[in-house]
Amino acid sequence: MMSFKLVSTWRKAEIKDVVLDLLERARIHRLPVPLYRIVELRPKWTILTVDEAREVGIIIPALQRGGGYTVELNGQIYVIYEPRAVKGRIRWTLAHELGHLFLHHSRIETNLVKEEVEANYFAREVLMPIAVLDELGARTPDQIMRVCNVSRAAAASRASDFGGYHDAYKARHGYTHQDQRFLRQFAAMFREEYSVELYAA
Repeated sequence: MMSFKLVSTWRKAEIKDVVLDLLERARIHRLPVPLYRIVELRPKWTILTVDEAREVGIIIPALQRGGGYTVELNGQIYVIYEPRAVKGRIRWTLAHELGHLFLHHSRIETNLVKEEVEANYFAREVLMPIAVLDELGARTPDQIMRVCNVSRAAAASRASDFGGYHDAYKARHGYTHQDQRFLRQFAAMFREEYSVELYAA
């Protein structure tokens, strides 16, 4: 299970605000989140496979299966990924790399571990917003995998949040302000009659 203890409460709130602003600007109202719509917000950003990158002359280090890398070349940002992995893993990798970019990580900071954790937190929030999953009744790993098109590891990590902090906090205080923003952003999903049958099974 991923640990986000290196990320302070206020920083988590900042990251959620970044995610919400991106979802609003990209007009994304349904899960799974189409990451290409977020990339399209930046005309000089392009997603390439490792082979596509090599074809255009971009030299990158060897990537593990499902790995990713970001490089800037002549004012253009390239998010490069190793495609020989399950789709859910690739989506996590791309979201993680976008997290580095949108959180303005320099990649030369001394605390690289913290930046990696923040990018993972960004990926989790953009791909699997917990309030939306809760409203849909998607609380198990299998349900989250199906709704969000993520890997089992990512879905299991998110599912574990329901048994702890989130349910306890919600019982005491209700949804947070940011949870409410997520619910408004994805309200179209809740109006669809099939949603409960599809996700709660």
